[in-house]
Amino acid sequence: MRKGVAITAVLASILAGCAPGDEYAMSRKDAYIKLAGLTIEPSQKAPFIMLDQPVHGNGLNRIVFGAEDDAPGFGCVANLSELAPEKTKIALNCHGAAGDGASNGMAHNMLRDRLIELIDATLTDRAYDPEKAGSTASRWPGDGVDGSIGGAVGQAMKMDADMKRDMRELKAQAEESQREQAVSQPDGGQGYDPSPPE
Repeated sequence: MRKGVAITAVLASILAGCAPGDEYAMSRKDAYIKLAGLTIEPSQKAPFIMLDQPVHGNGLNRIVFGAEDDAPGFGCVANLSELAPEKTKIALNCHGAAGDGASNGMAHNMLRDRLIELIDATLTDRAYDPEKAGSTASRWPGDGVDGSIGGAVGQAMKMDADMKRDMRELKAQAEESQREQAVSQPDGGQGYDPSPPE
């Protein structure tokens, strides 16, 4: 019984000291300076892999990685909030197409996870490691995009159903057009001479 109480107390004290993954023990100004100063070169290990994504900010609390919200292409916006003088929270929301079709959500989350790893590595003064992207990002809240395999399968099934519906509609339109043509030309257009009578 005492072991159970001791283990529970140790776990509780460890968990009490754990801040959410998107909170950092530094001022918003310091976090902004570190993140706005990033340069992301395209490479297989870079957060956006081979995509050339610029980094720019508003000078205070917003940093854009890649495309702006209203621009075409993939991008992420980090909004920095000061929770205390030496505590900053980062909300990271990504937008735009990261992949094609059903795989878009999976590609979106993969790129977002790699960017979270870069942000975390930068703010904790450690080397960026894309192999840690999943575990680092798991401590952050999501941004509402379903990047699961189940989501991709569901999206693929929806796309298939939409395509079959569109094909049925096109076939029905073609059949209707043929019926209208048959009514307007009872002989099916055979023997019709378009030249004016003499």
